[in-house]
Amino acid sequence: MNLTVITNEKAGVPSIPIEAVQYQKQPYIYKLTNKGHVDKHYITKGLKAEGKQEIIKGPSVGDVILLEQNVAVKNHSYFITPIQFEKVKAGTYKKFTSREKVRYLLLGILEK
Repeated sequence: MNLTVITNEKAGVPSIPIEAVQYQKQPYIYKLTNKGHVDKHYITKGLKAEGKQEIIKGPSVGDVILLEQNVAVKNHSYFITPIQFEKVKAGTYKKFTSREKVRYLLLGILEK
Protein backbone atom coordinates (compact mmCIF):
# COMPACT_ATOMS: atom_id res chain seq x y z
CA MET A 1 0.00 0.00 0.00
CA ASN A 2 1.33 3.37 -0.99
CA LEU A 3 0.09 6.38 0.96
CA THR A 4 1.07 9.95 0.20
CA VAL A 5 0.02 12.86 2.38
CA ILE A 6 0.37 16.31 0.89
CA THR A 7 0.15 19.35 3.12
CA ASN A 8 0.34 23.03 2.31
CA GLU A 9 2.88 25.01 4.23
CA LYS A 10 3.65 28.70 4.39
CA ALA A 11 6.83 29.88 6.04
CA GLY A 12 7.55 33.40 7.27
CA VAL A 13 3.99 34.68 7.12
CA PRO A 14 2.57 36.94 9.84
CA SER A 15 0.16 35.17 12.17
CA ILE A 16 -1.63 36.10 15.37
CA PRO A 17 -3.61 34.20 18.01
CA ILE A 18 -7.20 33.62 16.90
CA GLU A 19 -8.59 35.37 19.99
CA ALA A 20 -6.98 38.67 18.89
CA VAL A 21 -9.25 38.88 15.82
CA GLN A 22 -12.48 40.78 16.39
CA TYR A 23 -15.45 41.07 14.06
CA GLN A 24 -18.06 43.57 13.00
CA LYS A 25 -18.64 43.64 9.25
CA GLN A 26 -14.97 42.83 8.62
CA PRO A 27 -12.31 41.18 10.80
CA TYR A 28 -10.05 43.65 12.58
CA ILE A 29 -7.42 43.88 15.29
CA TYR A 30 -6.10 46.66 17.52
CA LYS A 31 -2.45 47.60 16.92
CA LEU A 32 -0.09 49.76 18.99
CA THR A 33 1.45 52.57 16.91
CA ASN A 34 4.89 54.16 17.30
CA LYS A 35 3.28 57.21 18.95
CA GLY A 36 1.63 55.15 21.72
CA HIS A 37 -1.91 55.02 20.30
CA VAL A 38 -4.04 51.91 19.93
CA ASP A 39 -5.62 51.94 16.46
CA LYS A 40 -8.10 49.65 14.74
CA HIS A 41 -6.71 47.88 11.65
CA TYR A 42 -8.83 45.82 9.29
CA ILE A 43 -7.23 42.59 8.14
CA THR A 44 -7.59 40.00 5.42
CA LYS A 45 -7.44 36.55 6.95
CA GLY A 46 -5.68 33.53 5.50
CA LEU A 47 -5.19 30.00 6.81
CA LYS A 48 -6.09 29.09 10.38
CA ALA A 49 -4.34 26.29 12.31
CA GLU A 50 -3.33 25.39 15.86
CA GLY A 51 -4.84 28.52 17.41
CA LYS A 52 -3.11 30.89 14.97
CA GLN A 53 -4.64 33.04 12.23
CA GLU A 54 -2.61 33.98 9.17
CA ILE A 55 -2.79 37.63 8.09
CA ILE A 56 -2.66 38.18 4.34
CA LYS A 57 -3.24 41.94 4.50
CA GLY A 58 -2.80 44.05 7.61
CA PRO A 59 -0.12 44.57 10.25
CA SER A 60 3.26 42.98 9.57
CA VAL A 61 5.63 40.79 11.56
CA GLY A 62 6.92 42.61 14.66
CA ASP A 63 3.90 44.86 15.19
CA VAL A 64 2.39 44.89 18.69
CA ILE A 65 -1.30 43.94 18.83
CA LEU A 66 -3.90 43.80 21.58
CA LEU A 67 -4.83 40.23 22.50
CA GLU A 68 -7.59 40.68 25.10
CA GLN A 69 -11.04 41.17 23.60
CA ASN A 70 -12.74 41.93 26.89
CA VAL A 71 -10.86 45.23 27.23
CA ALA A 72 -12.96 48.20 26.10
CA VAL A 73 -10.80 50.06 23.59
CA LYS A 74 -11.64 53.12 21.56
CA ASN A 75 -10.00 53.69 18.21
CA HIS A 76 -6.96 55.99 18.43
CA SER A 77 -6.79 55.93 22.24
CA TYR A 78 -3.53 56.14 24.19
CA PHE A 79 -1.92 52.94 25.43
CA ILE A 80 -1.40 53.49 29.15
CA THR A 81 -0.02 51.02 31.66
CA PRO A 82 -0.10 51.39 35.43
CA ILE A 83 3.07 52.86 36.87
CA GLN A 84 5.24 50.48 38.87
CA PHE A 85 6.72 52.72 41.54
CA GLU A 86 9.24 50.14 42.71
CA LYS A 87 10.90 50.11 39.26
CA VAL A 88 11.06 53.89 38.77
CA LYS A 89 13.99 55.85 40.16
CA ALA A 90 13.44 59.24 41.79
CA GLY A 91 15.87 60.88 39.34
CA THR A 92 13.54 60.04 36.48
CA TYR A 93 10.81 62.35 37.80
CA LYS A 94 13.27 65.25 37.96
CA LYS A 95 13.83 65.03 34.18
CA PHE A 96 10.20 65.96 33.46
CA THR A 97 9.08 69.57 33.39
CA SER A 98 6.17 70.61 35.58
CA ARG A 99 3.97 70.85 32.50
CA GLU A 100 4.85 67.26 31.46
CA LYS A 101 4.12 65.95 34.96
CA VAL A 102 0.65 67.54 34.95
CA ARG A 103 -0.03 66.41 31.37
CA TYR A 104 0.82 62.77 32.03
CA LEU A 105 -1.09 62.73 35.31
CA LEU A 106 -4.23 64.13 33.65
CA LEU A 107 -3.80 61.81 30.68
CA GLY A 108 -3.68 58.80 33.00
CA ILE A 109 -6.79 59.90 34.88
CA LEU A 110 -8.85 60.86 31.81
CA GLU A 111 -8.02 57.76 29.73
CA LYS A 112 -9.33 55.42 32.41
